[in-house]
Amino acid sequence: MLLANKYTAEIKAVIREGDAVVASGQRLSWMRERLEPESIRQAGRERLAQAREDSIAKHLLQGDAETRVLFEFTNEARKARDLSFRVQRFDFEPRVRPLELRYASLVRRLREDVNASRPDAYDGWTGADMCALEMLRDSRMEKIAKMTSAEMLTAYQSAQLGESGVDVLMMTLIEQRLDRQQNTAANTDDIAAASELRRVVEDERQQRVPADLEGVPLIIANAKHLAKRLDPRLPPINPTNGTEPGAREAHAAECAAYEAEQQAQQQ
Repeated sequence: MLLANKYTAEIKAVIREGDAVVASGQRLSWMRERLEPESIRQAGRERLAQAREDSIAKHLLQGDAETRVLFEFTNEARKARDLSFRVQRFDFEPRVRPLELRYASLVRRLREDVNASRPDAYDGWTGADMCALEMLRDSRMEKIAKMTSAEMLTAYQSAQLGESGVDVLMMTLIEQRLDRQQNTAANTDDIAAASELRRVVEDERQQRVPADLEGVPLIIANAKHLAKRLDPRLPPINPTNGTEPGAREAHAAECAAYEAEQQAQQQ
């Protein structure tokens, strides 16, 4: 399906934002798993083992001293992971609602814009042609306002087969009447046609939304679900305001560990 150029940049932007939400959410989920007590204890044990290898006086890391050092290492790992997780929340959560709003706005405008699926309808038209079309609008609106659903269905399906600006105008005006008027059936005999007209229009509108955007609703739903399950005792923190010393460094270290693990899994 061809799309009007005016939407191309916005479609790409929504896709990029969706990808960013996915990437940020994946890092957040990974960091949340590393907050589990056993994972933190394992981090303390690994650091202690490394300290044994690096220590010149290995005999100093024995008995009570080893227990004390392990306790300190474990607490440091917990604090660093808490900070990193909270910084990642600061990155993740503000992305979700703007994506949801921008996607909803874009889809609504695509669905309501007949020209989105017929971007060439006005190719070669002059200013005079456009003025004539505007003059035609009022008369067509009056005509459509008096149509039964069956008549609108016939007119709409006929316009679907065309590619001209007049066809776009007819489809637009019929869709606008359906948006304004819940029940367009002129009588009981017109009910089936009214139902069929809405089905045809819905199918047409759905085709105006490119397949590239199909995955965005699931991204938004998953992101909102993840946000609801986050521990309120670990609220987001801004690493740049200095309220939590070491937050930026802790987050950078965790991100590096995440990237290294991802690369290792791909090999």
